[in-house]
Amino acid sequence: MTLKTPVQRALVPVLGGIVAIAALFAILWGVAVLTTNQAESGKTKVKIGDEAFDLGLAESRAGEIARRGPVLYPDLLIGGQRYLWVQHLGTDPLSKWFAIEAAAPGAPLACATQWDPAPAQFVDPCTGTRFPADGTGLTQYRVNITGDDHVVVNLKEPKTVAPTTTTAAPTTTTAPPGTTAG
Repeated sequence: MTLKTPVQRALVPVLGGIVAIAALFAILWGVAVLTTNQAESGKTKVKIGDEAFDLGLAESRAGEIARRGPVLYPDLLIGGQRYLWVQHLGTDPLSKWFAIEAAAPGAPLACATQWDPAPAQFVDPCTGTRFPADGTGLTQYRVNITGDDHVVVNLKEPKTVAPTTTTAAPTTTTAPPGTTAG
């Protein structure tokens, strides 16, 4: 098509631009409506920065942890400071799940615990403190199994699990002959 008049040469590109902008607006509006509907229906996947963190199917996650050890998830919020270990113990994929904050209470993120598979413990690299495989002594979050067997971590309710106490065997001191112990 050849544009013959100056009005046609000016009007056709302007109308084409208006149509392109309207199409772009319609596409963006459709995406916004679709995203809103999915979020309201619960189909949107949740990231660790949200209040609930869906790890997926319990059976597949439990198998992965059994093969490789607990999984470390970084906080996906900008500037997030909460890294979580997700641990599963035992053979039943629907029980014994633990969501464990990687850094010990009061410790900086630089001192986030590391997994030591040989004794199956978390180790604070800054202090050498060891924590059992269930994260006792570290801040933990509630873990629920949904009706469709998904593992969901509730990040709204941290709980600190009291450390296990170990007592050393009593020591006896023997005073050298001719002196008194005191």
